[in-house]
Amino acid sequence: MLVKKKLLRLFLLIFFVSVLTFRTNNYFRVNSYNDPIQILVIVDDDYGANVFPIIQQFEDFGWNVTVAGLKKTLTSCLFIDYDTMETEVILTDISDVTVFDALSVLPGNSHVNLLANQTALDLIKAADEANLVISGWCKAVRVLAYADVLDGHNVTGHANFISDYEAAGATYVGDDVLPVIDDNIVTSVRSTYYRNQICNAIGKAIGVFESNVPILNDITVTFDSTNHKLITLAFDVSDESILLYVKIKAFEVNTTTGERLSPLYSSYYQVLNNHEPGICSCTFDMKIGSYEVDFEVSDIYYNVFSIQNCTFVEVLDEVTETEWNMFLAISLPMLCVIALIYKKRR
Repeated sequence: MLVKKKLLRLFLLIFFVSVLTFRTNNYFRVNSYNDPIQILVIVDDDYGANVFPIIQQFEDFGWNVTVAGLKKTLTSCLFIDYDTMETEVILTDISDVTVFDALSVLPGNSHVNLLANQTALDLIKAADEANLVISGWCKAVRVLAYADVLDGHNVTGHANFISDYEAAGATYVGDDVLPVIDDNIVTSVRSTYYRNQICNAIGKAIGVFESNVPILNDITVTFDSTNHKLITLAFDVSDESILLYVKIKAFEVNTTTGERLSPLYSSYYQVLNNHEPGICSCTFDMKIGSYEVDFEVSDIYYNVFSIQNCTFVEVLDEVTETEWNMFLAISLPMLCVIALIYKKRR
């Protein structure tokens, strides 16, 4: 019995400290982001609903965003109920645009104030002469035309203003196309539908965009020493840029049919807020059973790596010292009785 008890304990120890790992190679780190991109975003009255998610996406890239306008408080278009936003800088107060790496005129319904303000247009022109990356979103491409920075460039933009683009010396390549990068000028349409592609195009023009998916180097599965049903999954991820989100789903599996059941209610999703590549982990409270785990991670440029059934976790019932002693207390007398009966019969 003592041998069996030791063997059982050894088996439990081996199971609970064992981990299943999935490995890939080529771990690398390229960008430390100690010197983030500085981007000046220009907003006018009558701005649209896309302004805020665009700014957020630039910030998700790890860029420093400065919001500028011709006045301190701007009013949105009708579609977002004439809401207001506060600018950080008055556009006409900027004396040196070269402190920025890029300038972006954000979408809006009309841009009438910018079109009528020569100081603002001259600032955009100075940015072009300094070879900053300049971008215009949909109707905002018209502002770039008025600033005289489109000459000799291929552009897209809202189709209502084709004559303005062509008068500025641009070649219009069409509507409903992906963002157009021509040297330091980035133009675009459909700011909602193509928002990710437009932001990535701006990053590419600046020279910081990369298109490689994150790399999953290693997975470790750890059982809590006091509660073996608490399972921590740790994923070692590397990427050329920084991470945006991670999604981890654990599915209970019917071991007879192999069918997946519903994912655990605690399936994990987290926006990482400029998380440097490294360890992403979460803890699940799993009942006894078998589980398959899916993993997905995206970097800030929406390069997504995903894998199904990247690891398998099995949670067994635990035999405690007290339970074992109770088993011995009950079974040993019974074995003695059986042995005596067998001896008398012989």
